[in-house]
Amino acid sequence: MDKENQMFENINNLISQEKYQEAIDLLKGNIEQNKSISRSYYCLSEILRLQGKNNESHSNLVDAIQCENVYWEANYKYANYLNNQQKYEDSIKHYDAALSSGVKSFNILTNLSIAQLLSGKHSDALKSLDEAEKFEANSARIYDLRGAIFMSMNDNDKAISALEKAVTIDPNSSYMFHRLGKCYSNKGDVKQSINMYKKAISLNNQQTIFYVDLGNLLLKIGHTEDALQNYKLAEKINPNDPLILNNIGNCLTNLKESQEALRYYDKAIKIDENYYNAYINKSVILTSIGLYDQALELLNKSLKINDKSSEAYNNMGLTYYGKNEPSKAIEFYEKAIQLDPTLLRAYRNLSVAHFTSGDKNKAAEILFELLKISPNDDEAFRNLVINKGITSNHKIAKHFEDRFISIEEQIKDLPIHEIPQPLKHAQIESGFGLGSLFDIEKNYDKAFDFFKRANDLQRSNINYDIKIEEKLFSQIKSAFNENVLNNQKINGSDSKVPIFVVGMPRSGTSMIEQILASHSNVYGAGELNEIKDIANASLTFLKNNSVDSIGDLTSDERVRFGGEYVKRINNILLKDSSNKAANRIVDKQIYNFIYIGFIKMILPKAKIIHIERNPLDTCLSIYTLKFVGHHAYAYSLKDLGNYYNLYKDMMKHWNDVIPNHILHIKYENVVDQLEKNVRKILEFCDLDFEKECLEFHKTKRYVLTSSALQVKEKLYSSSVDRWKGYERNLEDLKKLVN
Repeated sequence: MDKENQMFENINNLISQEKYQEAIDLLKGNIEQNKSISRSYYCLSEILRLQGKNNESHSNLVDAIQCENVYWEANYKYANYLNNQQKYEDSIKHYDAALSSGVKSFNILTNLSIAQLLSGKHSDALKSLDEAEKFEANSARIYDLRGAIFMSMNDNDKAISALEKAVTIDPNSSYMFHRLGKCYSNKGDVKQSINMYKKAISLNNQQTIFYVDLGNLLLKIGHTEDALQNYKLAEKINPNDPLILNNIGNCLTNLKESQEALRYYDKAIKIDENYYNAYINKSVILTSIGLYDQALELLNKSLKINDKSSEAYNNMGLTYYGKNEPSKAIEFYEKAIQLDPTLLRAYRNLSVAHFTSGDKNKAAEILFELLKISPNDDEAFRNLVINKGITSNHKIAKHFEDRFISIEEQIKDLPIHEIPQPLKHAQIESGFGLGSLFDIEKNYDKAFDFFKRANDLQRSNINYDIKIEEKLFSQIKSAFNENVLNNQKINGSDSKVPIFVVGMPRSGTSMIEQILASHSNVYGAGELNEIKDIANASLTFLKNNSVDSIGDLTSDERVRFGGEYVKRINNILLKDSSNKAANRIVDKQIYNFIYIGFIKMILPKAKIIHIERNPLDTCLSIYTLKFVGHHAYAYSLKDLGNYYNLYKDMMKHWNDVIPNHILHIKYENVVDQLEKNVRKILEFCDLDFEKECLEFHKTKRYVLTSSALQVKEKLYSSSVDRWKGYERNLEDLKKLVN
């Protein structure tokens, strides 16, 4: 052993005996004598690190790498430091310098590979791993890093192959199973991805990222409640992570639990006032309930934090669209696209804004542009068909039909619950699009085949049991009986502001709301959840929190709940300056038909309009649409028929116990005799006749429902008896709805 190495062996012995000062004195002596300066500074750095003097340690490490002949280990340790600082290009130089000293080791080469990966030098990273493998063959770390590199290259098959080898060698590495989960997720293999994430959690149940990524996947495939459960488990581990709180808010938003979602977004913002995603997501709820100005305030805050957020600009567009300001909406959608030309939903929103503004050609043009960027965008294709922008002979239509057939061939032998979610999503979107295309061309048999496949696939994503609905409806009918609803001694709010429009989806509720909103004294608030929220809140005042005791609500409680509803809808009106003359507000939440008894109790002077349509036309129209939101019964003709019968039975109950309290309108009569029925509706609501109500399709108000495109067009009789084209496919439904 030469003198230098002997000296440093002695120094290392002193360090191991914790005789730090003796070692330091020797090292400083070396430096003063100009001996092995770089190595001496490096050893000083290590001693100071062991003493917890991190700043002095780093200073000596810097001195070590500034010498003429840099000690290889100083380069290596400084490269590791640069890696931690995310200065990957600089760290690569120092790893290379360490290697050029003639020293090669497994750790240097694997750490170099990480730096090369993170700086995007994938081929160099793979070469470094090949070199490292010479020192340690069959290494789980090498296979794990190869997997990470292939993931970064979007080569999921090679990534999975490498990672499977890694976990075979080291079956106790939770992080490798987690990485495998991400690979399978990227590939679209949902089942395997979930299995890998769960395996990672079983090995290490204290890593929030494992629960978050599993939750993200479950949320993506529509398993919102399961996603929420995983986010909640992550929250238990780290209750102050704004990302986790924000994701819980997103789940609650999807589950229509708006108030609880707002609470979680607020918690995220309180912890990190610069967490702009929470502002954006909170704005979505405020926009959905008509609090547009508050939503814009939040979005402006988010843009002050990150003025490059395409999502914020997209949501600005949605909010201005809701405010009946389509030109501003278009401006913000365009800004979102400018910032992120790959934000596909911004193109779709921009198209809808142009369509509902009356520019169908521009709307179609945007969708064509989107399909150039993303040729397999099934949702854009579906929207283009609804826009009537193409025929079945168009090359785009042929592409999606061929693609649909090709995917069907891929998945034909798979049980429906094992079909990868991306393929399932593609078939659902394009299936509804192709069905609509052939429906327009009156090729009803072919249309039905596509509608049925799309619906079957969508139904497989939903956990729905009609028996739960049957039990609820029965309980409501029993609780809201004639004695409870006609007790003259107990009163609710005397407000005449609210007008409720109820019925089944696709029965004409949007049309009735638009007719009313065309009146100078009426504001259309859209589909509100306020009655449901207040009804649920009222249960806390009752014995056992049960609807069975609803008759026990006192006059004061009924007045309070009615007043709370009126306060909420008035706040929506105050936030929207589009109709300052309005003194009546339409709530078009169709499912309020379930709550008519509760409405009668708390708002006895409110007007309730029920519109009904031929049951076969109603059910068929629902079946041929992919809905936004929760309509779990909509994707099976059997479920549809059963739910329709529950709805009809509920409406019969209300008619029996509170006769003459509800105006019943038939859709077909409105189509056939518009003015007569418009006058009837206005008279029932104590409103003077205004001719603008006959031209409701011209009203400058933008409807955010599946009927948005239809209500901007004149009424046509083609919407009546549409079911006859599909008669041979609806025999079971006909029997079910009698």
